[in-house]
Amino acid sequence: MQLLDQAYNRDAYLDFLANKFQFNKLIPITSDVKSFQRLGTVTTQDDKTLPVFEIHIKSNTKLERNRVGLRNLVAKQIKSEDGALAVYIDENKGQWRFSFIAIEYGFDESGLTKTQTASKRFTYLLGKDVKTRTAKKRFNILNKQSNLADLKTAFSVEQLNKEFYDALYKWYDNAKNEVVFPNDENAQSHIEASLIRFLTRILFVWFLKEKHLINPDLFDLEKLKNLIDYDKDSSFYKAILQNLFFATLNRRIKDRDFRRTTSGKPNNTNYLATNIYRYQEYFQNNDEQKIMNLFKQTPFLNGGLFECLDHEASDDEKLDYDKNKDIRKVRSAIRIDGFSDNDKNELVFTNEHFFNAEETGLCDLFNQYQFTIEESTPLDIEVALDPELLGKVFENLLATYNPETGKQAQKATGSFYTPREIVDYMVDESLKQHFKTHTDLSESQINDCFIEGKTKLKEAQIKTVIETIDSLKILDPAVGSGAYPMGILQRLVFILDKIDHENTHFKQQQLDKAEQMEGASKKASIEVIEQVFSKDNQHNAYGKKLMLIENSIYGVDIQPIAIQICKLRFFISLAIEHKPNQDANDNYGIKALPNLETKFIVANTLLPLGKIEVELGQTLGMFDTGIKDLQDNLAEVRHQYFTAKTLKTKRKYRNEDKDLREKMKSRLKQSGITPEVEASIQKVVDWDLYNQNSVSDWFDPEWMFGVKDGFDIVLGNPPYIRQEKIKQWKKQFEQSYQVFTGTADIYTYFYEKGFHLLNENGHLCYITSNKWMRAKYGEKLRYFFKETTHLKQIIDFEGEQIFENATVDTNILLCGKHAQAPDESFHYQKQLPDEENPLFTMAIADLSSNAYTLQAPEILALKKKIETIGTPLKDWDINIYRGVLTGFNEAFIIDTAKRDELIAQDPKSAEIIKPILRGRDIKAYEHHWVGLWIIATFPVLKIDIDYYPAIKNHLLDFGKDRLEQAGKKLPDGTKSRKKTGNKWFETQDQIGYHAEFEKEKIVYSEIVQKPQFYLDKDNHYIEATAFIMSGSSLKFLVALLHSQLITYTFKMFYAGGGLGEKGYRYKKVFLEQLPIPQISATEQQPFIDLVDKILTAKKDDKDTTALEAQIDKMVYRLYNLSPAEIKIIEAEK
Repeated sequence: MQLLDQAYNRDAYLDFLANKFQFNKLIPITSDVKSFQRLGTVTTQDDKTLPVFEIHIKSNTKLERNRVGLRNLVAKQIKSEDGALAVYIDENKGQWRFSFIAIEYGFDESGLTKTQTASKRFTYLLGKDVKTRTAKKRFNILNKQSNLADLKTAFSVEQLNKEFYDALYKWYDNAKNEVVFPNDENAQSHIEASLIRFLTRILFVWFLKEKHLINPDLFDLEKLKNLIDYDKDSSFYKAILQNLFFATLNRRIKDRDFRRTTSGKPNNTNYLATNIYRYQEYFQNNDEQKIMNLFKQTPFLNGGLFECLDHEASDDEKLDYDKNKDIRKVRSAIRIDGFSDNDKNELVFTNEHFFNAEETGLCDLFNQYQFTIEESTPLDIEVALDPELLGKVFENLLATYNPETGKQAQKATGSFYTPREIVDYMVDESLKQHFKTHTDLSESQINDCFIEGKTKLKEAQIKTVIETIDSLKILDPAVGSGAYPMGILQRLVFILDKIDHENTHFKQQQLDKAEQMEGASKKASIEVIEQVFSKDNQHNAYGKKLMLIENSIYGVDIQPIAIQICKLRFFISLAIEHKPNQDANDNYGIKALPNLETKFIVANTLLPLGKIEVELGQTLGMFDTGIKDLQDNLAEVRHQYFTAKTLKTKRKYRNEDKDLREKMKSRLKQSGITPEVEASIQKVVDWDLYNQNSVSDWFDPEWMFGVKDGFDIVLGNPPYIRQEKIKQWKKQFEQSYQVFTGTADIYTYFYEKGFHLLNENGHLCYITSNKWMRAKYGEKLRYFFKETTHLKQIIDFEGEQIFENATVDTNILLCGKHAQAPDESFHYQKQLPDEENPLFTMAIADLSSNAYTLQAPEILALKKKIETIGTPLKDWDINIYRGVLTGFNEAFIIDTAKRDELIAQDPKSAEIIKPILRGRDIKAYEHHWVGLWIIATFPVLKIDIDYYPAIKNHLLDFGKDRLEQAGKKLPDGTKSRKKTGNKWFETQDQIGYHAEFEKEKIVYSEIVQKPQFYLDKDNHYIEATAFIMSGSSLKFLVALLHSQLITYTFKMFYAGGGLGEKGYRYKKVFLEQLPIPQISATEQQPFIDLVDKILTAKKDDKDTTALEAQIDKMVYRLYNLSPAEIKIIEAEK
C-alpha cells in the first residue's frame, strides 16, 4: 500500500478502490472549490452504494479550520446513498485526507419522507511524513470483506483508541515494577502516580512534536546514539527528557542556562534549582551551547505541567522516621521527580524503557501511531490519536490505581471514562437550561446556538448571550481527567465562534470588566486582552479559551494526579490554537500557558470546612472593611498568579497568598472568635493552593475559588464507591447530608452536595448509577429530588451499558435550584433523545418515594390500573423467606453418597440431613433435584454436635478454623466465615422459619431471565440462591406469577432494574409490592385447574404452552385489560 505513504495520485487511488469494491465510471461535476469531482460510485458486498469524491483544496485553505464546510460540501451531494468516500488533497504539503462520510437519516413531520439529519466524517491523514500503520492494517481487512459495516470498522477511532491504550497499559504495567524514582518515601509509595505524571508530560511533548516545536532528532534512536552516551544507564530520560521537561519547557528562552557546579550540596547556589540544564557528562559533545542548541527550537510553556516537583523540605517534612531502623532523620529536600546530579538521589528509567529490539519501548510505541493536535468533534473525527484520547487513557489508568494503598486494581478496564456523546448531551442540556432561566431567548433561538450554520440572533440578543456566558460559573466536583470541563469549554467556544466569529463583542466584554479594575491589575489585564484578541489572533479560539478558563470553569478531585491530567488537557487545548513562527524572541509564536492551580484543586469535595462553616461566614460579615479588603487582595493575588510566567514571580505571589491568609487569621483572632471557628480558619491558612501533591480534607468554594454565591452549573460523573469502602467518612457524611443512609453509595452525597453548591436558579446535571431510583438506600434521595429540587430531566438507561466493560446501570439527572409548582412536570427517556425517540413528560406528583418508575403515559396508566385492581403481596396471608445461607456450602451441602456414608456411620445423622434445592434446580412449574442434601445444624435448633459424631467429624475435615464464624484471615490466606454469634458447626443464618420448609410452599429462583416458580410438596429445603413462599392460595399465585402480565408488571415496575441484558431479580422487598387481585376461592378454581393440568403435563414431559396461554388470557380479563393494553404486554414477549 505505497499509495498511503505518498502524495495523492488519482490513478493509484482508483486502482485501490477497484480492488476493494465494484466501481463505476467517472462522473465529473463542478464546484466552487478549486477542483471538486465526483469520480464514480462504489458498491459494497452487501449492495450499499457510496459516491466517491475528489476535492482539491486551495493553497490558502486551512483544512483543520474549515472542517464543517468541507464535510457539508460532500454531504450536500449525497441524495439517498448510504454514505460517501472522499479525498481532500493539500498539494502544498504532499498530504491528503481520505474520508468516509456516514449519513444519518430521519423522517419529516409527515413520517413519510426520508430526510438527512446529520453527517459524520471519519478521516485518515495520509501521504508524506505520516504514520500510516493503522490505515494499512485496517484497509487490508477490506481485501477479505467489504460490507458497509466493514468500511465503518476500517474508519473506527474507538478501535484505534483501544488498541493504543492496551499497548500503553502493557508498557505501564511493566514499567511500574522496574522504574525507580528517588529514594524518598513519598515518591516510592506512589510509583504509579509518578509514572502517570510522567506519561502526561511525554504525551504533551508528542503533541508538541506535531507542531514541529520539538527537535525530532531527540526521539530518533540512531541520531540519539551520536548525541548522548547511550550506554550510560537512564541517559535518555535524564539527559534528554528531564532537561526537556524542566530546563526547557519550564523556562523562558532567554533565561535558559546550565548548572554551574555538580557538588550537590545544600550550600551550592544551584542546589534545588530545578529549571536549569544538568547531566552535561551524559552528552558526547559536552559543550554547553551545543547541548542547549538541541533544545533551542522548543518554546517556553509555563503552566506548571513541566515544573519539577523536587522542593526544599518544609518544617513538617524535614523530620521523618526510618521505618527499618525506627530512628529520626532530618532531610533538607523532598525528591519526587529526581532532577539531580547527586548519585544518592536514585533514579532508574532505563533506555530500554523507550527503545528496544522488540520495539515495545515507549518511543517505539508512539512512533507507530499518527498523532493529531486537532480536537475531534462529534461530527468530525480524525482516525488518529487526538487530545481527547488523553482523557480516555488517563481515566483508565486512574481506574487501575488505588491512591490509598498504592496498589493496582486487579483488572484494567475502560469502564470509568464517560463517552463523548454523553458528555456533549449533558453539557448542552445544562447550558440550554441556563439560557432559559437567564435570557429572554425563545427555545428555538437557544437551540440555534448549538447547531452549525450562521446565527439567526440579532445584535442585542448576541450581546445578551455573550454576557450570560461571560458570567457563568461552572464546577465539576469530581473532575477525573477533565472530560466535562473540556466539554463545557469546547461548547462555549463553539457558541461564541458562531455568534461572534470576529471576537468583537466578547473582546469588548472583557475590556469592560478590566476597566472596572484598579492600578496595575487594570493595566495588566488590558494588555493581556489586547494581545490574545489582536488581529493575528482574531480568528483563532485562544483568547476565548483563556478568558473562559479563568472566569468560568472550575474543577475538584481527590486525586492529585487526576488534577494534573485535567490541567494537561486544557494546556493542549490552548496550545493547539498557537500559530508557530521562527522568532525565538517571540517564543516561536507560542504564548505562555496560564497557571491552573487556581482553577483545578485537589480536595475532598464532600467534606465541608467544618460544622461551623456558616458561622464562619456570618462572623466575617460582621467585620469592618478590613477583612473584606484582605479577601479582595487574596483574590487579586490569585488572579495575577493565573498569568505569572517566571518562577520568581510565582514564588512572589505564593508568598503573598500565604501572608494574606495569616493576616486574616490574626485579625479574626483579635475579635474573640470561638475555638471552633478558629480551627476552621486555621484550615484555610494551612491550605496550600500551590502544592500539587497536597490533598485538602475539606472543600469550600468561597475560600478556594472565590465563588461566594454558588455556581450556575454543577455537572459531572461522580465516583461509584460502595458504602463499605467509605467507612472513614461515614460519621462526617451523617452530620453533613440529609440524604445519608448507612448503606448508600458515595454518589448519593455528591447529588446533595452538588445541589447546595448551586446558586439560585443554578442547574445540576450528573450521570451516576441508577440504583438510587429504586433501592432502599435511595429513598431519602428520591424524596430530596421531589421536594427540594426542580426536576427537569431524567434519562434512565436501565440495562443499556453506557460505560465500556462496566456492569453498572446508569442515569442522567438534570435539576434546577428554583421554586417548583405543585403541578410541575419533567421530561424523561430511556436513551439519549432524538427525532425518533423524543422526551416524554411526566408529572412530578406521580413520582413515589418508594421508587421512581419512568415510563410512557400509556404504560403508567396501565400500572395505575393494575395497582388499583390488585393487592400487594405483603398484605396477603403469605410469608416469604430466603433459603439457607451456610457460609460454606462445600461443607454443609453433600451428595447422596456422602449422606449414606454418614448415616451408615451413625443412623442419628438422618435426623438433621435434609434434601435441598438450589436456585438453578428450580424451573417453571417443576424442579430437577440432583441428589443434594443439607446438614441442617441451624443455630435456632441449639444442636449438640457431639450427639452426631459422624457429622461432627465430617465438618472437622474442612478445618475448624475455616468453619469458625469469626471473620478472620487465616495463615494460608483463606478466611473463616463471616463474624456472627453462631458456633463453628452451625449454619451462618439462624433459620428460625425452618418448619416452613416441611410445608406445601412455592419455591423460586431469585435471579432469573424468566419466571421459575414451583409448588413443592416434597419437604425440600432451599439454598440461599432461592426463596420460599408459604401460606394460602399458593396454586393461584403460581399461575399468576408465571403469567405474561404479572411477569411484565414485575420486570417493568418493581424489579429495581435489570441484571445484564435479560436478567432480573425477585428480591423479597420488590416481590412484596406486586399487586395481585384477592379473589374468592370459587374465582380461583379455574386457575387452579389449569395449574393441576400443567403439573401433570410437566411430569410427562409434555408441552404446556397452550395451557399457559389460557392462563394469560384469564389474567388479562382479571385486570380488565383493553386490547391496546394487551398489545403492550404481548409486544414484550
